[in-house]
Amino acid sequence: MFADDKTGNYRKTHNDWLEMMFELGVPVAVLWLAVLGELAVRCLAGFFRRKRDHIYPVVGFSACILVGLHSLVDFSLQIPAVAITFAVLLGVGVAQGRSSVDG
Repeated sequence: MFADDKTGNYRKTHNDWLEMMFELGVPVAVLWLAVLGELAVRCLAGFFRRKRDHIYPVVGFSACILVGLHSLVDFSLQIPAVAITFAVLLGVGVAQGRSSVDG
């Protein structure tokens, strides 16, 4: 519907990243990926910061890596079950990435 001469030839992309850049535009796609990257960094920092129960942040970080790499070759985040599972794992990882003692 919004295709012009530049994007009219690209009806199908081969991964989530390219489709996001074509549909949302490069600035918004970069912003969205930066937000996901920040959440992944919080999970990774939580893995090193926590003294116990550090498995939750590392699972969140691993889910980011797994979904990010798989999205390079397929449309994995367009499957609702995959997207919801990824969101839950990332949310738990971010929430547990910070110790309750830190305040």
